[in-house]
Amino acid sequence: MGSGKGEEACSPSAAFFFLLAMVAGVGIQVTQKTLFQLKVEGRTGEIEPFTPKALTLLFMFCSMSLALPIHVFVNKESTGLTPKRVLMLGVPTVFDLITTALGTLTVQFLPLSTNSLLRGSVTIFVAIQKHFVLKDRLSSANWVGIGLISCAVLIVGVVGIVTSDNTSAGGTQTALLGVVLAFLSTFVASFQFVVQEKLMSELDTPPLVLCGCMGLAGVVLTLCVVYPAYCHRPVDDHGRLED
Repeated sequence: MGSGKGEEACSPSAAFFFLLAMVAGVGIQVTQKTLFQLKVEGRTGEIEPFTPKALTLLFMFCSMSLALPIHVFVNKESTGLTPKRVLMLGVPTVFDLITTALGTLTVQFLPLSTNSLLRGSVTIFVAIQKHFVLKDRLSSANWVGIGLISCAVLIVGVVGIVTSDNTSAGGTQTALLGVVLAFLSTFVASFQFVVQEKLMSELDTPPLVLCGCMGLAGVVLTLCVVYPAYCHRPVDDHGRLED
């Protein structure tokens, strides 16, 4: 992005995949919201809320890791990965892990419609980092667009907090926490996108290979770091963050 080649034209295929990603993103949020509203039989035999905080992370990273065999099948070539290359390509996973964890919490505190609109703030943070970090200067029209998006996101956030007494069980404080978590999630996500851009350009990495390496690193981090932490932190779910 910082090579000075200018903006590439948006081809029909690029537009299609962009729209597909938007639809898939909404579907993921709906699925998460639905999961956290389910009731299941717990280990005590009683009906309890189903709160799969880490399980959704594990499923996501397992799905991402499938990109590696897909790359090999589609391109009829090996990934050309070395241990050092895998470690470097796994760096964005740390940001992805934090982003997804914050996003999972956000859907519990905000209505799905508000949360989906607040996720648009990632455009603002990515544009700022594109301009100041990647040195890919934005045009005046770009800044006007960022300003309009900022106003829209702020309006959504304020309305979500003001009307929280009618839409959120926890009231204004819960809605405010949800809005803060939503912004934190998109802020961290912007770092992830910048790192991904640098890795794909400097290491000449195909997108599927990057996605697969992030998935593998995410599975390792979830099983070796997230789950042990969740199982040994004394809170409400039978003494654990997730049981």
